[in-house]
Amino acid sequence: MTVITTTATAAERLGRALARSLPVYEGLPSGHGGRWRPRSAVSKEPWESHLEAYVWEGQGLAEVTALFRRLGDALRTPGDNRHEAAREIYAWGFPGRVFAPSTEDVDRVVEYSIALAGGEAATFAPPVWNAYWTKIACAATIDFDLTPGMTPQAILDSRVATALCLRLGAAGEPEDVALAASILKVPPARTGSGLLRQTFRTGRGHVWKACHAATSSARRWSSQAFGSQILVACARGLNDTGAGGRSDWTSFEVGAALFVEGY
Repeated sequence: MTVITTTATAAERLGRALARSLPVYEGLPSGHGGRWRPRSAVSKEPWESHLEAYVWEGQGLAEVTALFRRLGDALRTPGDNRHEAAREIYAWGFPGRVFAPSTEDVDRVVEYSIALAGGEAATFAPPVWNAYWTKIACAATIDFDLTPGMTPQAILDSRVATALCLRLGAAGEPEDVALAASILKVPPARTGSGLLRQTFRTGRGHVWKACHAATSSARRWSSQAFGSQILVACARGLNDTGAGGRSDWTSFEVGAALFVEGY
């Protein structure tokens, strides 16, 4: 394996800006999934309120965190337990759908995700990134939040990406936002341009389609790695400044808060 050339300094600055930022839109949780309806005013709700609102398929954040930590242990162990854990994550993330990924692809994604978390490049190509593989990447590395030098991989689905990209466009330094745009494939949002409001009104998928417009699988996984670095840096920022109301935030919790905001 060879060490990846990273943009860790920019990710750190963007993560710190994210920790200081306010939601671009607000709402109250209602209905399936605890959906937040958009409003034009900028919310002054603390990060913690987003976590309190989190729910997916009837599970709150504590239940989902415990689920991912349990399944993460299984994913890191090759064999039948890994593949059963992969099926369980699929059922959790895509209720009612039939599990289709092959055992070989599950193995490749788990090993590739662990390499990403360590800042290394695997010697093989992973399957093309999608909304399922990002959940596998997250579960396989969730326990790395306490390991120095490791970057737990985030769930960077359309909801998380929407909130992340809108917040970065509003709060990040222009040069950092431009760099993020070159990696995440999002046009930088300019203050006063109306792009943030226009982007959200087109639907939650609009930003994510822009993020992953590139056809290259490597580019999509680069987005996964860089976005995860930003969320880890955000957790550090929340813990160092107290902006999140406490000092033990994890990147998984940052992702959950952005999920609620981006629903």
